[in-house]
Amino acid sequence: DITSTGSTLRANRLKVLEDGIILRSQACLVSARRSRENARVMDVATRIRNGLTS
Repeated sequence: DITSTGSTLRANRLKVLEDGIILRSQACLVSARRSRENARVMDVATRIRNGLTS
């Protein structure tokens, strides 16, 4: 929607965000210490971490 007049924004009680960020979020990966000994678990954890940082 074009915000030149602001009528749609006002009608829906919306505002233009200066930084454009709607939501900041964070992910946490938790495991048991013994899981680190399991190669399959570590492979999955590595894949998840790589996906989150890309």
